[in-house]
Amino acid sequence: MSRRRSTLILLLLAALAACYEPPRLPPLAHDLPLVTVSEARATPLGVHGPTDVVALPDGDALVLDGLRGRLLRVSADGADVTPVPLPPPVGQPVRLAQAQAGGLWLVDPGGPLRRVSIDGELLQTLPLPVEPGQPAATPLDLHDQGATLLLADREGRLRRVDAQTGATLTLSDVPLDEALHATLVDLSSGPAGLLAADARGARVLTLEPSGAIAGRIGAWGHHAGRLAHPKAALALDPDTVLVADSELDALSVFSTDGGFVGLLAEGDQPLRPTHPLALARGPEAGRIWVLDAAPGDARLIALSISIGSLSAAKADVGTRRLRVPLVEDRAVAGPESCAQCHDGLVQGGRDALDPDAAHHPLGVAPPDGATLGSDGPLTCATCHTPHADGSGGDFLRASADNDTLCVACHGGEPHGTGVGAHPSGAALRLSGSTREAGGGCVDCHTPHAAQGAALTRDSTSDAACGRCHAAQAVVATSHPRAGAGGAAVAHAGLPLDTRGHLACRTCHQLVGGAGPALLRAEPGALCQSCHEPVEHGAGACLGCHAPHEAASPRALLHARSAPAACRACHAGVGQAGHPVSAKGEVSCDGCHRAHDPTPATACATCHATQTQASGHGGLPCAACHPAHDAAPAGPDDAHPANTACLACHDASGGATRLAAWSHPVALYDDAAPPDGALPLYGDDGQPVPAGQPGALACGSCHETHGSDRDHLRRADWQPTCASCHGTQALLLYQGFHAPRSAP
Repeated sequence: MSRRRSTLILLLLAALAACYEPPRLPPLAHDLPLVTVSEARATPLGVHGPTDVVALPDGDALVLDGLRGRLLRVSADGADVTPVPLPPPVGQPVRLAQAQAGGLWLVDPGGPLRRVSIDGELLQTLPLPVEPGQPAATPLDLHDQGATLLLADREGRLRRVDAQTGATLTLSDVPLDEALHATLVDLSSGPAGLLAADARGARVLTLEPSGAIAGRIGAWGHHAGRLAHPKAALALDPDTVLVADSELDALSVFSTDGGFVGLLAEGDQPLRPTHPLALARGPEAGRIWVLDAAPGDARLIALSISIGSLSAAKADVGTRRLRVPLVEDRAVAGPESCAQCHDGLVQGGRDALDPDAAHHPLGVAPPDGATLGSDGPLTCATCHTPHADGSGGDFLRASADNDTLCVACHGGEPHGTGVGAHPSGAALRLSGSTREAGGGCVDCHTPHAAQGAALTRDSTSDAACGRCHAAQAVVATSHPRAGAGGAAVAHAGLPLDTRGHLACRTCHQLVGGAGPALLRAEPGALCQSCHEPVEHGAGACLGCHAPHEAASPRALLHARSAPAACRACHAGVGQAGHPVSAKGEVSCDGCHRAHDPTPATACATCHATQTQASGHGGLPCAACHPAHDAAPAGPDDAHPANTACLACHDASGGATRLAAWSHPVALYDDAAPPDGALPLYGDDGQPVPAGQPGALACGSCHETHGSDRDHLRRADWQPTCASCHGTQALLLYQGFHAPRSAP
């Protein structure tokens, strides 16, 4: 054969290969065993990730929507779907189980068991304590046996626990088949005990009431009569079991001894739900509920199986069967394959496929030079590989730490540079000596189930920011995240979280921020977006208040007391004037309002007796008692008890000027005064105890806040002087205290 002819043949074969499409599944063989249903009605649920269904006595059904913390009540006719909220904290429950004490158990692999009513009311919380020498429980389903609960475990264990304390009573491992792991995802009542669906073991176990394994149904395969990912099993009668398989997309009927009876079918076409996860028997004979949890298209299917159809199929079990495939060769790169395990049962992560959440886009072309696992448009397999784990978790092709994975496509500094941009990449790692997280991009961003713009993490709880800024996330010493009582609040022009509450990103932004704190605006303007402008230091809110790590939760002050906070700016005020104390009755905020220039209270609030008696010549209190300065002083040669008065009444003072300001004779310096004498004063200017020697001073005869014109301690001059001088008082008074004219 010539070279030219060989080349033409090769080109023709290449052209034919380009047009080739693999054949689809062959038509089902005419003798494929079927169990026909008389009715099949589907009700769209409009949610992602439901995981279980139970039938109610009135014919309705309850579907568990654990991702959104609620039940869905579906009417018997499928016409109504009513949400039933579950009490927080919800966690991520995956199964419902009937409780003998009433209500339903919520089974959460990561949290305590909770018993609720069909209306969502919390009835009981049952922690599962970790006991020495025993592995932690990760229950996927349970069977309530009264005093005890039998738990099916994600790690292939059966655990019997006390229904009141949660303590483990017995623990047993389910035997493994070759290299398959056991994951028990469903427990239900069986013909002679219990049925347990083993999703990873591709089998259904028949259990004795004690939990001991009595037998098995099914073997791995992609053909009719085989199992691949069984997610639920339900006894139809004493001889047959219905199995829902999410990988085969089939509902298969087996005899209790393991023989294949047939596929559920409508007419001559097998029913092929996309992702069947749960089965429940309704109150009517032959009524079955099937939960099809197809990502983005979940449905609840109502079936009716007649006794005659089931009996006919069982009678035909001995007929020769053809090897009919139920699954085409499917690509492992897409979400459909990932959902086989990540549906909340075999593994968590069903929120990674939630179509209502933000995810890294698929189908886009990676930039030139990208070194991940896809040369064409992005798929799940671009970042993940099921056969090797290069990251220490999540089966990533490269480590998420230090941005190795992300920079394969996203190089450079995505936030820009400078003080107004959150550091990223190497700059973030260099700044992180106190950071708790070890990654870079993934500290703030997540490729799956993101809650904020730019694939940022949970915008409801500030989880992304809190991973590094844990101290600032403490609400007790940080700005509260919600309004009074946790209510939503209105903040003009600032972004809020999904509940209408404040979040870190309400005040901060990753790019274009003001200063190193990345604020959305200058502090004064930012605070006044929500708070009314104030007189005191307008625009300087942060001078007194600390939005994070405040010394005092009271008004988020920088200092623990009002005096200390005020002295940050008013350092010298109050040192020589009115005493203030952080622990006593008088503090700066006792007289002043921080946001009002007028005093908060008058002197009379505390000094009512003095102000009611007299205003001392109509003067304001501060004329003699300056609040923040030393009181005025008189002549240096005056007795200490007289200096305050002589500050105004001496020869140069502004009040009535006196010719003399001391008693001519120090009568009682060495002798005790008579009973009833006027007060005397010591060398420190303070009154001495009654009956003790002392000096006569202004305060001996006068009272600053006395009621008469001269503020005397007695009713008039004569009785005042007579306190010491008796009948000679008037004579001795002549010339004393006579006013003199100004010089």
